[in-house]
Amino acid sequence: MSKLHGDQQELTDRDAAIIKGMVGRGDKNETIAAFFGVNQRAVSHVRSGQTFANVVPARPEQLPPPGPYGVDPIYIKFYQTVTRVNWLWDQRKLPQAKELLEKALRNPVFVSNLDEGDEMLCEITRDQFGVSQL
Repeated sequence: MSKLHGDQQELTDRDAAIIKGMVGRGDKNETIAAFFGVNQRAVSHVRSGQTFANVVPARPEQLPPPGPYGVDPIYIKFYQTVTRVNWLWDQRKLPQAKELLEKALRNPVFVSNLDEGDEMLCEITRDQFGVSQL
């Protein structure tokens, strides 16, 4: 394994093989980086052979579908909410920050102004991961 400076994700030999396969397919560095959760420099190092030089590219049938890979809107909404929670915290509006965070953790999709009926419906339709199926 190798962890490139500044990356949050460790790349394995298997990851490097897939990266090399994606490069061979013509995928852009930014697309590959988004798929693996690393910065483009990590992909560039694999592409150039600076890291994982001895790893053989993965075969086409082993590659993920071509990108670009988007970010799940649920996560975008959740992180927007967490940003709001942080702002409330900084303003020392702790009860509001706590209430908003608890709503977001219960259901990251519907975090704004749920009425009692909506909250009950979300509870009924929640899946095994705690996400409402509405």
